[in-house]
Amino acid sequence: MFAVPQLGALFQRPANTLNSLGVALLFIILPEPSVIWNPGFQLSVAATMGILIGGPLNPLKKLPEALTKNKWWMRFQNLILDPTYVTLCATLSTAPFLIHHFKTLSPVAWLGNIVVVPAISMGMQAGLFALLSPIDFLREHFCYAAKFFLRLASLLTRLLSDSAQASVTVGPYGPSILLLGGFLLILFPLFFKNRIARRISLTSLLLFAAIFTYGSFHSASYPTWKLTTIDVGQGDSHLITTPSGNHLLIDAGDIKRQDSGKDIIVPYLHHIGVSHLDALIITHPDQDHFGGALSLIKTFPVKELWITDCARIEPKKEWQQVITEAYRRNIRIRDIERGFKYRENLFEIKVLHPETRYCIDPNTQSITFRVTGLGHSAVLTGDLTVQGEKEILKTDVYLKSDVLKLGHHGSKTSSSRNFLKQTDPKLAIISSGRKNRFRHPSKQVIQRLDSLKIPYLNTAEKGTIEILFSSDTMTINTMW
Repeated sequence: MFAVPQLGALFQRPANTLNSLGVALLFIILPEPSVIWNPGFQLSVAATMGILIGGPLNPLKKLPEALTKNKWWMRFQNLILDPTYVTLCATLSTAPFLIHHFKTLSPVAWLGNIVVVPAISMGMQAGLFALLSPIDFLREHFCYAAKFFLRLASLLTRLLSDSAQASVTVGPYGPSILLLGGFLLILFPLFFKNRIARRISLTSLLLFAAIFTYGSFHSASYPTWKLTTIDVGQGDSHLITTPSGNHLLIDAGDIKRQDSGKDIIVPYLHHIGVSHLDALIITHPDQDHFGGALSLIKTFPVKELWITDCARIEPKKEWQQVITEAYRRNIRIRDIERGFKYRENLFEIKVLHPETRYCIDPNTQSITFRVTGLGHSAVLTGDLTVQGEKEILKTDVYLKSDVLKLGHHGSKTSSSRNFLKQTDPKLAIISSGRKNRFRHPSKQVIQRLDSLKIPYLNTAEKGTIEILFSSDTMTINTMW
């Protein structure tokens, strides 16, 4: 793009900015046409095009003369308003691609441009001088300067992104919706000048309204709820989506091989269109259940944290960091035990265990739920042991359910025959890692399931397991 206007000046021919972009894209695409499917390429092109198209429409160019001659106003405009407008143009033009690929937009992008872009600009200028410098001594110092400014930009970006509000979920929307949005963005500059542009824009808006109205009507007319066992390897994480659209996450995986919260759960929540969690529930303070919780509550909005009294006083350093971070972010911490109920229309979660009069083995005191809604039910057990199962059976609570999440990843210390008989599930779910060192699930447990003719699905073999419950069906999908 820089070369095109220079050549135009050499031959005394003016160069249009969009033509410059087009020529640059041809030189990039011709050697490797498949680059057009690269998200980075799409975002770079869209942002550049948005800035080029939006630049001439900048309302700040038509301000009263009294303001343009005021040096304090001009400083404010140069430092704050102009970068904000440029960010707005880039954000709008890249929005369809960001929503398509990542289902997120960043409300703090404008602040990022104000504080990060100057550092990147200085780093790139230092790098350019290093390339052009004929003296090794100067080249070396320009490289050091480039490294300093680019690392500073990286640090500022990390500080800005360390917030649950740094990116918000938008979507997911299908390609047709995003294409309509793209048409609106492209035609907006011509809206007041061209009759055809106005008609297409208004038609697109009407289609938007019709699609969203139909979606809302369909959700209200045919309520469902969903249980998703997220594949976090050798750990647990289960998402419950209620008929009214609330989201409760039970456990947050581990951080040994990778941070389940940051690398798996948050991207998955964005992918399916979850904008916040109404509750994060940690069944017990074992790392393969709470490991990803710290990064999760740092980078994703969470309203409440549900734990037991005994978990609150668990001295593990990493676990106490989770509780401290929850306090720091004003997340309400709720202590729950046997008898606690969460209710909404057509849906209920009831805590079956533990009764926290005394604190013993964390696995035995794993929070165990029975979820019911629309004529279906599921029992979720954390790392519940046989001893914990016996305590539940002593209460004579009704256990029979459509789905049972086996305790302790299918370990032989859980899922007793008596408990399996009382639950009598149509499907058992096992959350375990591929080739895990504990060899979960246990052969004894699998033999019990087979002898009782209980089918099962294992995340190690099927990946993420999604079960959708409606009034007359139970639909199962798996996804790697």
